Amino acid sequence: MPLLKFFSRAPLRMDVAAVHLQLSKSWNVPAELNTTPLQFVFTTQAEMYPSAACFIDVRAKAKPERTPAYLEERMKELTEIVRQATGNPSDTVRVRIELFDPSLSYSKCFDAEL
Repeated sequence: MPLLKFFSRAPLRMDVAAVHLQLSKSWNVPAELNTTPLQFVFTTQAEMYPSAACFIDVRAKAKPERTPAYLEERMKELTEIVRQATGNPSDTVRVRIELFDPSLSYSKCFDAEL
């Protein structure tokens, strides 16, 4: 599952577990919490330019099924999730999706002991 970072100027009122499950289904990946990181950063002290209620940065593996049309649908889905969480259907939401070659990426989770 992609890494999703939400940068919001106001707290997002959402059921994170439900959003996680919804995104796991739409990205067609297992719903285990350790495979789908969602990160929320509230930027009340920082400005966003161009102005937006929320900026979402997504980093995902490049796969044949992740076509431009598929990614456009994911962008619309994320926009609607944020607009529901802010309660404002006209909020400006900016979404960026970066696809990467998985053969060039490494990741590991380390427990308390190495």
